[in-house]
Amino acid sequence: MKIFYLFISIVLANVCLGQNIKFQLRAIQSCNNVEDTILYYHLIEVGATHKFEPEELFSSVTKLTHFGKYRIFFNPPMQDTPIVNITDTGLTIYKYKEPNIIIGCCAGDASPVYTSCGKLADGFLEDFYPTGQVRQRGSFRKGQIHDTLVRYYKNGGINTRINAYTTKEQVEEFDTVGHKLRVTGYINPGSMYFYGCDTTLYYETGRAKLNKTITAEGFIYIDEYYPSGHLKALQGRNSRVDYFETGDKKAEYSWLADPEFRDDFDITKIVYDAKGHKTREIKYTFHEEFWHPFSLDVSKASFIESDIHYKNGKQISIIKDIDMDKDKAKYHEE
Repeated sequence: MKIFYLFISIVLANVCLGQNIKFQLRAIQSCNNVEDTILYYHLIEVGATHKFEPEELFSSVTKLTHFGKYRIFFNPPMQDTPIVNITDTGLTIYKYKEPNIIIGCCAGDASPVYTSCGKLADGFLEDFYPTGQVRQRGSFRKGQIHDTLVRYYKNGGINTRINAYTTKEQVEEFDTVGHKLRVTGYINPGSMYFYGCDTTLYYETGRAKLNKTITAEGFIYIDEYYPSGHLKALQGRNSRVDYFETGDKKAEYSWLADPEFRDDFDITKIVYDAKGHKTREIKYTFHEEFWHPFSLDVSKASFIESDIHYKNGKQISIIKDIDMDKDKAKYHEE
């Protein structure tokens, strides 16, 4: 019985103490060391996924359930995501030294607004890590990038280079050892509306891995490559072909929007083996929603009209009419 009461006491103590673990985030402006609370942020424990954030509107205090190391995420995002180790009950206050260049919020697809010391960024500005290394530097005009903004890793290598033009903005991204990872171009970035973008991904060798263009109407065009440089996939407005590295077809896709339900796409996928023989033909429907963008992945389909397997040119099996919302467990795409 004594052991039972001891166990209950420990549990109750942990619960009570957990209710008193609180966190507050404060900002120190880079130019004048003025302190202020930060309202819009959240914490995620290192190694976990659950998000903690202020529960009350206009409050900067977050209640936590237990001790631990938490990563801080700002909204809008900052250049850093610092980690704080919370080891005691009561209120833990973390003071964050703001960068000299901060990305402010933006509306719609308009370019982000940059601020410095609480004002719109203007002229040539630099920002430094606590070690003294340059973190970012660039030229601004009324809160917008004027010419170029470069962000650096702590080792001095370039992290991101943003080149601003009159009707286009180009973003180059690099890894910590200088390999170019991605180049993205945004058309008419200062507009409230999306006018399209194009992206190129690279292998470490410098070869192009993927070129992707999204038009203002939302159509996607892709050409993808193997590390050898051979074509891997080619996608147009209503079709896509995947290739083996030998150059032979691996799969073909074609699709059309349903004339009655415009958010539904009727898709046909034909699969080939390495010798060019058709091994499978799948007809399926994909229902597109804002949080569920168009995909050719059969496992994400809303309905399978038919799935036919072939061997030596002959049909060997067929399944029909699978409602993926109800019977997804019964369907396995091999």
